[in-house]
Amino acid sequence: MIKNSYIIEKIPTETIEYAMKDSKSIPRIRTSNTIANGIIESGFFYKKLNSDKFRKLYKGNYIQLWKDNYEILKNIIPLNDIYCIVENESGDIYEFSKSISENKFLSGGTIQSWNDLERLYLKILNYINRIIQYQKTSKQLIGIETAIWNFTIDGKLFDLDPPRFLRNEEDSSFTRKDDINQCKRTIYRNFTEIGMKTNLLATVIIGLQDGNFFIPDLPSYWLDILTQHLIQSIEDKNRRQNVERILRGKGNFKSNFTKHPIDIILEEKNKEILGGINMEKYNKEQQFIFVTGPSESGKSGGINHIKAKYQQVKHLKIRDIFPAVYRDSKCNLTYDEWYDNESKNNFESFWDRYIQKAREMSNGADVVIMDTMYGVKEIQYLYKKLRQNVGVLYIDAPEEERIRREYQRLRTDSPYTDRKADLSITMEQVAERTRKKDAKKERLETFEYKDLAYEQDGTIVVRPNGIKFSKVINNNGTVEELYEKLDLYIESEISKVKSRKEKTQEER
Repeated sequence: MIKNSYIIEKIPTETIEYAMKDSKSIPRIRTSNTIANGIIESGFFYKKLNSDKFRKLYKGNYIQLWKDNYEILKNIIPLNDIYCIVENESGDIYEFSKSISENKFLSGGTIQSWNDLERLYLKILNYINRIIQYQKTSKQLIGIETAIWNFTIDGKLFDLDPPRFLRNEEDSSFTRKDDINQCKRTIYRNFTEIGMKTNLLATVIIGLQDGNFFIPDLPSYWLDILTQHLIQSIEDKNRRQNVERILRGKGNFKSNFTKHPIDIILEEKNKEILGGINMEKYNKEQQFIFVTGPSESGKSGGINHIKAKYQQVKHLKIRDIFPAVYRDSKCNLTYDEWYDNESKNNFESFWDRYIQKAREMSNGADVVIMDTMYGVKEIQYLYKKLRQNVGVLYIDAPEEERIRREYQRLRTDSPYTDRKADLSITMEQVAERTRKKDAKKERLETFEYKDLAYEQDGTIVVRPNGIKFSKVINNNGTVEELYEKLDLYIESEISKVKSRKEKTQEER
């Protein structure tokens, strides 16, 4: 019954024979190169391939061709879930793998984090680059399925295609533009160097648009990020420009196929998806709180108390977030040069990336507290982007009280560091130091946060008696009293997040 086979992993003979009987009880789903498929005993997934189509394209031993390419690919990509490929006496070809649908990275209706999606996207781009490098040296074309949902969460590829053969004059499976779901299932396969990469990007776009998966923390500039990753992975300047034009809808992709995935997407979505997608519905329910106030008002102690008491709260330092954004940018400028340029010339995207990085570093915490903010302009923009998901906690205290506390602190050994008490310091010296810090904070508009408000049209202004979205806590009593005030505020913010999550769940 079995004429030719390539066994990769041990598989029961009876399992193979059962699939090859073409039992009507096994569900049949027709795709471009698959006559039938289904899950059979022991959790094996089988595919009966369109052998007639392959033989029109390739006159040699298809099993051997598949084996040769598998041997190459398994050194480039983890391919641990394919078990065997078998040909019977009638010339029918069957492929067997272990059913791992639960581990597919993006299957119907799954929820994945943006960080994980981006990481897998980069991993797949790297795989493609390695294959391309092989092609350049061997002058062979190796197939790889670039549809992200055919990768597992840990990066294993469980679908494999043989070489492109002589497909130059053949249509891609994307020609069935009337069936976008067909396109999703058969995002096919072996385009040129650029095509393989744009295909990968198309997969993400189609999946998002058709609801195949859900990214709750998807940044508003997600397409720009993926596009940039793709462009950076292509070294040749001309090819880079070509891809950029394609993705922006400013040029037509000239391929050997009737339809390229980008062309289909442009037609199906009326070019809207490449011009920017409204991703506000993907905003996380997280609450961002910027803690500020005058020097020595008790901010650090208050933050330490919140961190220690509430597991739902994550504390991030602004000085840690921007360096992380800088490292991701892989910019050739120094950090200071990059920061100065981006904050001035790319203000909005600069702060979009800040929030995205903060989300990544927050590990899904309900409330993210960050010490310090640079100016009212910045918080105005963040409010515009995040609305009710952002607030300012202003911890205040009278000047004389702040000076007294700082004086006592400096004349006592630190319980947290190796700082020793300075018994020589005077109250006057502490007062002068504190007032200098206040003067600097005044230049940074710190004191204006106290009166932050928003008008009904959403434009934030600073004015007395406004509708505040900032919370002012006066630290004019004991430490215990400060902690009680902070507890009431934080518990209220956690409750808001819980309510938003419940509402989001109901809407889904």
